[in-house]
Amino acid sequence: MSKIAEKEYGNDYINWMAATASPDDISPGIFYNDWALANSISDPLLDDDQDGISNLTEYAMGSDPRSASSLTPLSINYTGSSILTSYPVSLTRPDVDLMLQSSPDLQTWTNVDTSPLLLTSGSQIRSARRSTLDPRLFWSLKICLKP
Repeated sequence: MSKIAEKEYGNDYINWMAATASPDDISPGIFYNDWALANSISDPLLDDDQDGISNLTEYAMGSDPRSASSLTPLSINYTGSSILTSYPVSLTRPDVDLMLQSSPDLQTWTNVDTSPLLLTSGSQIRSARRSTLDPRLFWSLKICLKP
């Protein structure tokens, strides 16, 4: 078994997926350095296909860094009296962490607890719901490679 979102609640079955045993190693899958080499990526912070999404974000989302028709990293939907913020987590990217963050002022950022919304082959959609009556918040998706 392999945990999908390392920093999320571990007692929920949807946070786990079947995987080949890998003692003393992180979960099997595609790793950033191999992906970057295969896609001729030199800098994770650049946007090689000019779609407004960095190479590291493309890697984390499982999208193509050479195609400008990539996935939207963060989706915000209004549903009646609540706001649903969601993002995909690729199940084949074990060396990357994704954390949803919110800020009232774009200065102070706080990690937001998310929950699994949908599990499909190859990815999981994680989400957070807030009331429209809550104070206004800005949202960000923090993506970083694990050491």
